[in-house]
Amino acid sequence: MAAEDEYVVETEIGLRPEPGAPAPLLAQSEHDCYLVFNAVQEPGGAIGTGVVEAVGCDITRFGYPNDEAIAGHPLWARGLNPYAVSEVIHSSWVTQLDEQNRVAFPDYNRPPKRHFIIAFHDSTFECVADELNARIVNVSREEAYAEIAKSLE
Repeated sequence: MAAEDEYVVETEIGLRPEPGAPAPLLAQSEHDCYLVFNAVQEPGGAIGTGVVEAVGCDITRFGYPNDEAIAGHPLWARGLNPYAVSEVIHSSWVTQLDEQNRVAFPDYNRPPKRHFIIAFHDSTFECVADELNARIVNVSREEAYAEIAKSLE
């Protein structure tokens, strides 16, 4: 797919970033990827520690832009919103990764991957993965992150 074909839709995973100070933490290894942040649970709006696992994650980007500069993101005009969990449909990033892989493995057709974006107050997280699994945990953000980081050792 070409970049002009891609667009963004919000996706429900049961939570979204708390808009004020989500303070996301990324824990990633070569095969596992977790994001921990202050979240608002849906439905109902309870605030807690959100843990999102990017299952089958191939690659991530984390950092710029923040909510004030998100209009500069290439997908802004294609449906990207701040403080949301979204999926990029017809992602040019997924297409690019598939084309790079075909250089070494021209006959390999892997199962389709999905491009997700979680837009926070001060940063944006993007990944190419099979799916996102999310839950609210009953510990602090720091405790959840420490537990996940230990499991990645």
